[in-house]
Amino acid sequence: MTVKITCPVCDKPNIESDTCPNCEADLGAIKMLMELTSITPKTASNETPSRFWLSGLALLLLLAGIGLGVIAASNFAQKSVPVSQSNITAPVVIQGVAPPESAGEKNKPCAVGFYYRVREGDSLSVIADRFYDNISDYSFIVTANPSLKSRPDKLEIGEKILIPNQEESDCE
Repeated sequence: MTVKITCPVCDKPNIESDTCPNCEADLGAIKMLMELTSITPKTASNETPSRFWLSGLALLLLLAGIGLGVIAASNFAQKSVPVSQSNITAPVVIQGVAPPESAGEKNKPCAVGFYYRVREGDSLSVIADRFYDNISDYSFIVTANPSLKSRPDKLEIGEKILIPNQEESDCE
């Protein structure tokens, strides 16, 4: 069986020899591969069912992945904490305190301030740093809260303490 091939170098058709007469390219290896009967090109009709099933399976897996992604995203979106409600918490201010009108200037208890409820991890220096930007200003808080003088290092969680305004802290 003689195989006629087209030269891949110069495109001369119907070459029967191992050398192209036009460009002298060696076609022996190409002809030998073409003569092998075990290597026959498949027709499109033979591949259609397997390609159909493979592409169908790939499409099904893609849709299943998208569906699972949507379900997971909706579950995580409900449980996630927005940035505005993250662990950074604002101080709990219970109420403002106005100076008593009947008290004279000499007996005025720290002018104006507000009450603060002690949270876990709070200490007088932490609270002073939070409200006065200086940890050594805890003395204003101790002066405004006489019960803290005997126990400055022992705040109870949930305890209400007066935080005086620093500018008007003439509590001594």
